[in-house]
Amino acid sequence: MNIILLRHGATRGNEEHRYVGTTDEALLPESTAKLASAAGDFRNRVLRGRRVLFLVSPMKRCIQTAELLTGGFPENSISLAVRVVPDFRETDFGAFEYKTFAGLDGNQDYQRFIDSGGRAPFPDGESRGEMQARVTRAFREQLNGLPAAGAPDTIVIICHGGTIMALMDRFAVPHKTFYTWQCANLAGFSARLTRLPRPQIVEAEPFCLRW
Repeated sequence: MNIILLRHGATRGNEEHRYVGTTDEALLPESTAKLASAAGDFRNRVLRGRRVLFLVSPMKRCIQTAELLTGGFPENSISLAVRVVPDFRETDFGAFEYKTFAGLDGNQDYQRFIDSGGRAPFPDGESRGEMQARVTRAFREQLNGLPAAGAPDTIVIICHGGTIMALMDRFAVPHKTFYTWQCANLAGFSARLTRLPRPQIVEAEPFCLRW
């Protein structure tokens, strides 16, 4: 089975280098234009002739990305199915939400977070471990729910940078560290997914949209 993990299009907060987690931003117009331009190539490369399952974060920026790439969520489609997965949402950044990296410079809580290598909990938010547990549990649940017969050929996960890093850190073989898997908007990874005896994401390569 093929798997593509794709980060959503850019929002204003992304462009301004803010922590965008629970803020439900829409895509920037220029990102929408890039997605519209890339959609045809994406459908030919990924969708044509395959049974594809989209697993999408519930945040507006991910829903919009999926809609633009698929031409809308089709009803009664055999080859294309879309599921919104609530636990694929981005990290809850708590007190850091929508603040810029530069604006947090000198903040003692932020310095503790940096000194921890990104493992300390966000004040009033999630820790990396909590987010990763949530995301990986949801991923396993989705895989366990696939039918024995007629399973998709390809899974496309449209989500957030943190979600991608969490999944790749947990399931990619060979293992690489969490921040190794950072990716830009409208980029991510293409790989092969094996399900037995446990999920593994293998042969991962960078993936990006073409426009």
